[in-house]
Amino acid sequence: MTTINNKLENLYSSKYKNLTEELLKINSKFKEDNRNYIQATNPLLIKVDEEYVNADIKIMFFGQETNTWLGKLNDGAFLGKIEPLLDLYEDFFLEKSMFCL
Repeated sequence: MTTINNKLENLYSSKYKNLTEELLKINSKFKEDNRNYIQATNPLLIKVDEEYVNADIKIMFFGQETNTWLGKLNDGAFLGKIEPLLDLYEDFFLEKSMFCL
């Protein structure tokens, strides 16, 4: 059975190759121009938990800033990989102790 997280990962994977090629080109150009401070960063790729899947009301926020979230992996610049992003964001967003509702 395919879960919503499998579907999300398949969607990300289907688009990521083109995104990766373009953003790595852009970041390479910025590095050549000594403009590392404006490099493209990583997209926000989400995973959801059962609580969200089963919720009567679902809310999604757009516009989350991801710049430097993977600072230890590539100085926060676009990484070109999906799984480290999914893991990092899952830890951040789904860690229950981080939310006060």
